[in-house]
Amino acid sequence: MEFGYLMDDLKEMGALEGKPSTPREGSWRMITGVGNIVESKTLEDAMNIRTWKPDGIFVVEAGKVSWPAVKRLQGRGSARDAFWFMSGTFEQSERWYQQWYKIGQRPNDMRLESLAIPTYANEFNYPGGVDNSVIKEMRRIYDDEYWQERIEAEPIAPHGLVLRAFKPHHVKDTELDPNKPVYIWVDPGYDAAYAVEVFQIEGNTAYGIDEVYEHNLTTEDMINICKKRPWWQCKKIATVDFAARQHQAGKSVQEQWWEYAHLRLADLGKPILVKDMAERILTKINAGEVFISPRQVGALAEADSGDPPWQGHRAWKHKVDHDGAIFDHNSTEGNRDAWMAIGYGLIRHFGYAPRLRDYRPAQYMPYTPTQYTDWKKEPMRIARTD
Repeated sequence: MEFGYLMDDLKEMGALEGKPSTPREGSWRMITGVGNIVESKTLEDAMNIRTWKPDGIFVVEAGKVSWPAVKRLQGRGSARDAFWFMSGTFEQSERWYQQWYKIGQRPNDMRLESLAIPTYANEFNYPGGVDNSVIKEMRRIYDDEYWQERIEAEPIAPHGLVLRAFKPHHVKDTELDPNKPVYIWVDPGYDAAYAVEVFQIEGNTAYGIDEVYEHNLTTEDMINICKKRPWWQCKKIATVDFAARQHQAGKSVQEQWWEYAHLRLADLGKPILVKDMAERILTKINAGEVFISPRQVGALAEADSGDPPWQGHRAWKHKVDHDGAIFDHNSTEGNRDAWMAIGYGLIRHFGYAPRLRDYRPAQYMPYTPTQYTDWKKEPMRIARTD
C-alpha cells in the first residue's frame, strides 16, 4: 500500500521515469525522474537482506519485523547512513519496536524520534476527532489497555512489569556537579549483572548521573572501570546489598571495595524484601523524585524503557498467572540489579515507603564517608520512629 501511495504521488508530480514494475509476485520497482530507484523487499527471511546499499529505508508494519531482520537492515543502511522511516501498530508487536518508540520519546544517541498518531486523528474517517460518536463508543466498550494500544497508539507495559509507573519524563540528562557528593549504589553480581548506579541528591530528589552495568566481571574489574569516570574524583557516599558482607571462598565485596578503592560500602543491616524495595522505588517515581540518566542503560532496560544491553536481558517483572494477575509481590523474574541498587540507596537515604496513615518513615541520616559504621563490628541500622 505504501509503495502505491508513493507511486501515485510521484505520478501526480510528474516525477516518474517510465512505467513502474508491479508484478503479481516478487519485488515492485520504480525509478524517479532524477534517477532514484525505489524497490520493495520482503523481510520474512533476514538472510535475504544483502547486496544492496540503500540511501533510505521505509519499514512497513515495523512492529511485525523480527529483531534479526532489523539488525541486518542496520548493517545495510550504515554504508550510506540511510534515513529510516518506520510505521505500524503496537498490537502484537515485537518488543524492540515498543522499546525504540520509548527511546524516541526522549533525548537519545540513536537519533530516534517517535510519534504516536491515534485513530481519531484521521478526521476523514472520524469527523470531529476524539468527539466522534464512533470513537466515543469505542472508548466506552474497550478496556483501558486495548484503548491505549489500539486507539491511542501507545505501547502497553508487559503484564507484571514492576516499574509500570516509569515513563519517558522520568529520564533526565543531568550533568555531574563536581562540587557535590556522589551517591554510589551497588548491587554485586556476576552471571546476571553487577550494577553500580551513581546519583546526586538535591532535597528529596535523586538525579541519576552515570552507571557501570556489566556481567561476567569481578568486583576488581568494576572498580577499575569506576576509577576512570569523572565522578570518581568527587566525595563519595556508597551503599550496597546486605549480601555484600558475605565471604564466598575469599574476601567479601565490602572488603574488596575497601582494599582496591579505599571506599566503604555501608549496607542496611538486613536483607530487604522485594515488595518493600519496589514500594520505596515506586513512591519516589510517582512523586517525581527519581530521575534516570540516558547513560543508565541497565536501569532503563530493566524498566522496559530501553534496549537490552545484551542478549537474554529482560525487564524486571512480577511472576503472573495465566490471566496476568500477580500472585506474589516478592516473586519476580528478569533483571533487577540496577533497580535493586537504586532501592538500597533510596531506603538508606529516605527510609522505607509509608504504607499506613499513622506510619512515619525513617528519619533522614546525613552520613559522610567518615561516619560509616564498620561492618566488622556493628551493622548500620536505619533509624526509625516509634
